[in-house]
Amino acid sequence: MVLLTAAAVAVVGCGQAPAPQPEGGEGWRLLADQDGGIHWRVGLAADAAGLPELWAALDAPLPEVDFEEHVVIWFGVTFSPSCPDIRLYDVVVEDSVVYPEVVNLSRALACNLDAAPHAYVVAVERSRLPSGPFAVQLEAEAPAYASPKQRLLVDADLSAPGAVPEPGAVRPDASLSVPTPAGSGLLTEPEHPELYRFDTRCGIEWLGEVNDVAWRTDQAMPEEWKWGVEAAGGLNVSITLRVEPETLIEAELNGKTVVYKPTAEEIPVCEQP
Repeated sequence: MVLLTAAAVAVVGCGQAPAPQPEGGEGWRLLADQDGGIHWRVGLAADAAGLPELWAALDAPLPEVDFEEHVVIWFGVTFSPSCPDIRLYDVVVEDSVVYPEVVNLSRALACNLDAAPHAYVVAVERSRLPSGPFAVQLEAEAPAYASPKQRLLVDADLSAPGAVPEPGAVRPDASLSVPTPAGSGLLTEPEHPELYRFDTRCGIEWLGEVNDVAWRTDQAMPEEWKWGVEAAGGLNVSITLRVEPETLIEAELNGKTVVYKPTAEEIPVCEQP
């Protein structure tokens, strides 16, 4: 997610040209800064053997990295092309989490909800890393709809000089985006976001059964949802039950919300194509 900080607003308000991308900061050095790659992904290389795979999506020669003292982390962030002046402001190490602080310096304070990928790759000093286990992710707190590849779990001490994790010690967080099949009878509490999974081959008209009630919408699938649809038709969204001023469910993804209302109608059988 791209953040707009108070500092960014100040730059916009002054009418000055956006500040250049920092080449590094405390304990980190920028290796790559370019559009492309894959939305919402993180990656890590702890030795020279792992760097080519991490670098494969980038249009640049492999950098020289002292892996005795550093690891390389790839942050695949998402931004709106209508507000293209994003900057990696810092790489934050907080408790057992490593994440980027990204700001948007574009003059437009209201950005479109279209999305494009951007890759930041950094060399991080091992001495800054938690001793392990720790997580590498795209935000300080992963949103409810985060997918497993938005957070890497590292069950190794990479702060030691030249340390390389054992096979399987660095892996996507499989606990994120656990799908809930529509119609499975999910129980949820008001104001408590839950992960929900659509099979978009059957459309999004019917949310399914939540709290023993059927839920339906008359809204079409937002354009902002469509790029999140998996090849097989699956789509994970965050749903929240509201009870005031009326009872409804809000399904949200990529900043776009679809409202579902309770109905006494029977959920039709989904005949997939």
